Amino acid sequence: MSVRFKRGGDRHDRRIALERPADWWVDVWAFEARRTAGSLEAVRKAIALYQGDLAPEIHDDWILPRRVFRREAYLADLLRLGDTAARECQFERDLDLYSRYAAGDPLREDGQRGLMRALAALGRLDEAWPAAETAALARPASIWRP
Repeated sequence: MSVRFKRGGDRHDRRIALERPADWWVDVWAFEARRTAGSLEAVRKAIALYQGDLAPEIHDDWILPRRVFRREAYLADLLRLGDTAARECQFERDLDLYSRYAAGDPLREDGQRGLMRALAALGRLDEAWPAAETAALARPASIWRP
């Protein structure tokens, strides 16, 4: 196997890019391809591939935008699928998706609200209280109204 790199078009361009061999499978590439395919089933397959932040052991500036972009894409897909599951009254699936969303970013109120709705729909009101407390902590004090 050989890996070839291609340079930018300009002789002063010092960027290099990996030419993708056809027989390589890379989870990040598969995640992007599936999540942009359009169908809900493809999005479900994409979120199944997500294993956490991209290359968390790398602390260079160049990776931060890529890491944040993929995390935000994952969270947006969870939100989309969670909303769809709620509309279809699939509350166990809804709970799973919103639990993952809340774990991915515990201080986002929309995730905590979705989690509370799913728990309430399943009759698990006592479990919804911690999500309500987390949602309250996420709200800035200047807009908090009991």
